[in-house]
Amino acid sequence: MLGTSPLDLVIAADVAVLEHRAANAKDLVLVAEFDGGGLICYRRKDGTMCYTLNTVEGMARKLRQLGIPVGGA
Repeated sequence: MLGTSPLDLVIAADVAVLEHRAANAKDLVLVAEFDGGGLICYRRKDGTMCYTLNTVEGMARKLRQLGIPVGGA
């Protein structure tokens, strides 16, 4: 599994990943919500990714900050 990204693991677990263009983020935001929290990924213009693993509370707080609906909407 060397070289496997957090996003690859989420996709392999068959968790939906939604893309968002958020007014409060300069990069494309990918959101995967699952039991106990979720993963927020920022896809930078150069193709690199920044990952944040979140608790339920942290996920909801960050999505609100970004202006993204909580709960996969």
